[in-house]
Amino acid sequence: MHSFQLETFSRSASESAATLRKLFRGLDEIVAVDPTTGAMQIKDEKRLGRLYARMLGSEQPELLHDMRSYAQSGLAILGQGDRRMAVPWSALASPTTLGALSLPHWKQLGFTAGAGPDQIRKQLRTAYPGVPAFILRDDWIRSLDAWARHARQMTLRMARPNGGGDGPDIDPGGLSPDDGTPLPPAPAPSPPVPIDMPAFTVFDLAVQVADCFLNRTEWSMQWPWGVRMCMDRPCTDKLELLLSNGSINSTELFTLINNLVRAGLVFVEALISPWLLFAIAHFSLYWSVMIRATKGPNGICLVHVFPWWSGLSGGVFHGWGEPR
Repeated sequence: MHSFQLETFSRSASESAATLRKLFRGLDEIVAVDPTTGAMQIKDEKRLGRLYARMLGSEQPELLHDMRSYAQSGLAILGQGDRRMAVPWSALASPTTLGALSLPHWKQLGFTAGAGPDQIRKQLRTAYPGVPAFILRDDWIRSLDAWARHARQMTLRMARPNGGGDGPDIDPGGLSPDDGTPLPPAPAPSPPVPIDMPAFTVFDLAVQVADCFLNRTEWSMQWPWGVRMCMDRPCTDKLELLLSNGSINSTELFTLINNLVRAGLVFVEALISPWLLFAIAHFSLYWSVMIRATKGPNGICLVHVFPWWSGLSGGVFHGWGEPR
C-alpha cells in the first residue's frame, strides 16, 4: 500500500473509530442487558433509529430488526466474573457466532463429552430458566452438539503440529428460531494475502506479541459488546508491525498458534482465546491501520466487538482503538 493510500486509510480509520465509540456509547444508553438473567431491553426504538441515522447515515431497519430479535430471544450469559459475555440465543444459528465459542462456553451450556440430548436440555433449563423453546428442539441440539464436539477436537489439535478444520461435520445452516426462511449460506472466505516477512521473523515477532498479550496487556470486557485490551507503546508497535504485513493464511496461522500453545504462551481454554487471535489476524489490515491511526505515546486500547454484535455497526467495522 502506497504511503498516500495508507495516510488516507489512516484518516478514515480515525474517523471510523470516533464514530464507533459514539455509536456504542449511544447503544449503552438505549439498550440494557441484565448480566444475571440475560434479559435484553430496547428502551426507546425511535431513539435507536435516530442514533443509527446520525452515525450510519440511515435508520437501518434491518439492524433494528436484528436488535428486536435479540431482545425477544434474550441472551445467554457465558463466562464468569469480569469475563462474562452476552450471546443472543438467536445468533446461535450463525457459524460465525458458533466458531467464536470456546470449550468452557460449551461446557457451561451443558454440551459436554458423552452428554445426550435429554441431559443437555436439563442442563440448559437449569442454568438458563429463560432459554427459548427453539434452542431445545432436536435439530438445534444436534447442530449445537456438533459444534461443541468440534471445539473439543480443536482443543486437542492445538497441541499437534498438524490439524485444523473450519467447522463441524454437521452444517448448522438452515436453522432459524421461527422455522421460517433458512438463513443464507455463509460467504466464501477471502483468499489469503501472502506475507512478505520471512517465516522465522513472523514467528519471532508473534512470540513477542503473544508475551505482550499474556503479560503486558490489561484485559477487560466492554460490556456487553466486546473485549477491551490495553497495552503499552512497545507492545502496540510490535502488534502493528506483525499485522501490517497482510492477512496470514489459515495454515500459517494455525501452525503459529500450535507453536505458541506448545510453548505455553497461549492457553487454548481461555475465554478470549483462540477466537480473539484468529479474529485479529484475519482482519490484520483493518487492525494495523486502526492501530496506526489511534495509538498514543503510552500505547493503545483496542475494543474488538464480538462477531454477533458487529452487525450493529453495519457489519463493516470490527472494533475501534483509542490512545491509552
